[in-house]
Amino acid sequence: MRPFFILSMVSASIMLFCIQSMPVEWESYTYSNDVYDVTVSGGKVLCATSGGLLEFDDVSKSFTKYTNVDGLLECPTAAVDVDDSLNWWMAHSRKGVTVRSQTGQHKSFTEYEGIPGENLHCIKTMGDIVMAGTDDGVWSVDTNGDPFGGSLSSSLYLQNMHVWNIAVGDTTVWYGTSDGLHGALKTSHSETTYHYTTADGLPSNNVTCVAEQGSLWVGTDSGIGLYDDTTWIDVSSGLPSDDVRDLVFYRDTLWAATGSGVAFFNGVSWSARNSGLPSTNVT
Repeated sequence: MRPFFILSMVSASIMLFCIQSMPVEWESYTYSNDVYDVTVSGGKVLCATSGGLLEFDDVSKSFTKYTNVDGLLECPTAAVDVDDSLNWWMAHSRKGVTVRSQTGQHKSFTEYEGIPGENLHCIKTMGDIVMAGTDDGVWSVDTNGDPFGGSLSSSLYLQNMHVWNIAVGDTTVWYGTSDGLHGALKTSHSETTYHYTTADGLPSNNVTCVAEQGSLWVGTDSGIGLYDDTTWIDVSSGLPSDDVRDLVFYRDTLWAATGSGVAFFNGVSWSARNSGLPSTNVT
């Protein structure tokens, strides 16, 4: 069975949980301690961890680990994404960004390429554009289809705020920040077109995650807001915790990872699915 949705967890030992069916059955793996981000590409599961990048093969149920010895800028990896050319992009917690090709070629981006500060939280690809969320805004680079080429043009925007999450929708790029939700058209991703805060109805200005499918769902450290094209609605009632860390759609069902476990939204209310989890501290 190919896992279709992975939750990363900060716990003593269990790192990955695969939703297999409805009702949920959890399958756990114990390779590494802290997993901060997970993405699926080409039948492989890539896990950003405190000890490097893990590549999980669901057929063999085995892990391959990549560290600074294998070309990464550093081991602690906060986030991972895969571009259209199947290059792996890794945001490291303290130093910058590493890109790895399918042939094992590596390139690093640091403060010398304009990445601010030391804390990176997320990374997202959009065609030739790569965006990383930092403690001082979004660092963006245009690879022109070849991230391993010469000097690349980069930019920095949404400065003076923490950027926790970047989500690419149909027409809009959404940025979850410490200053609420910012949105920009994909054609001009560095220019804010929308800005929502608690004054507009968000549960909190600290936006941790965004999911868009038909409607716009925004997770914060104080619950979830749903935008119905005119107003924000608080849909937090029934969550295991209002501390929302991630939101993911699968087959039209929205799943929420919180500080007290996992729940899915059935269209009316939230239903927790914590049975079998070794810890409910889900990121």
